[in-house]
Amino acid sequence: MARLLNRPKFGDLPPTAIEHAKILVASTLASAAAGSTYSSARIIRDLAKEHGGKSEASIWFDGAKVRCTRQRASNSCWQCRRRG
Repeated sequence: MARLLNRPKFGDLPPTAIEHAKILVASTLASAAAGSTYSSARIIRDLAKEHGGKSEASIWFDGAKVRCTRQRASNSCWQCRRRG
């Protein structure tokens, strides 16, 4: 199954799929950028930094390196607040 899913190259993808993927990435980044200014996002970001741990991943629009699980929570919070 993994070989089947990993075999296609970028050029094999239909142009519509590529365009949709570009729109999804742009939408995600735009939502996260706008949501990063909310006070609740600042609180989540500060908590992630306070928990410390291994520096595995960057918090979007901040640059701080935190544990991967903390980074996902912080970045996803910004998107949910923006869309919600």
